[in-house]
Amino acid sequence: MFQRFVWLKRIIMSFSRCGRKRMEQPLNSRASRTSDEEIDAAFERAKDFDHFPKIVEAVYRPDPGLDFLMLRLSDGQRLLIPKEMLGELKHASREQSSDVVIGPFGMSVWWPQLDDGLYLPDFLEHRWGKGFVRAAA
Repeated sequence: MFQRFVWLKRIIMSFSRCGRKRMEQPLNSRASRTSDEEIDAAFERAKDFDHFPKIVEAVYRPDPGLDFLMLRLSDGQRLLIPKEMLGELKHASREQSSDVVIGPFGMSVWWPQLDDGLYLPDFLEHRWGKGFVRAAA
């Protein structure tokens, strides 16, 4: 339980180092500042994520003979991914695999006990699991 709060605190702290004020600061004394046009363009690109589906439910089902991760998305899609296809869970116990958390903005899932997670756009492009070779769609 404590690990979950540490992870959440790290995420929140990383967001506090974002935004226009942060982008206006030079990375080092030789770096140039980010222009207002570049910042505005970045904000416009971020708006594309407003219509992107979000994870609204993430459940790991350790059923006998078929362990899988089920993701339910805001647009109604359901993704069922067998454990064998998730390299992150290869050596995980059922308890570790079942402790899954939806990440910030519904864009990822995270296993706090394993200190590992996966990103939703990769799921939607059929790229999941470390080292997994993309299958023909």
